[in-house]
Amino acid sequence: MKRVKTLETDEQTKLVSWFRLQYRQLANCLFSIPNGSVLAGDAIKRAKQMNKLKREGFINGVSDLFLMMPNSQYHGLFIEMKRAEGGKVSEEQHKFIENAKERGYQAVVCKGFEEGKSVILEYLKG
Repeated sequence: MKRVKTLETDEQTKLVSWFRLQYRQLANCLFSIPNGSVLAGDAIKRAKQMNKLKREGFINGVSDLFLMMPNSQYHGLFIEMKRAEGGKVSEEQHKFIENAKERGYQAVVCKGFEEGKSVILEYLKG
């Protein structure tokens, strides 16, 4: 039987869906930061779109998800999602994670839905 690789987006979608079902009262506290968006058009249009995004505050390496909920130790939780198998963290992502930690946030890389779920459950325990 051939094994199908799960995509990062599938893992993230599953995690957000689970969270919103489990924590309806906090549903709007977990949100994505769409830094990995694909820009459309030719090279000139993409460059213009990227320049606009940068003027609006786009920063390379920002984590995929943010849980806007403090606990007893942290101001909030940043999650960089990766596939359960594989997926590499870029230098910019490493830098962002360290920057967030230095400022009192928990910032982690989660390889797949299960790891993301475990991190959120532990975080919400405080």
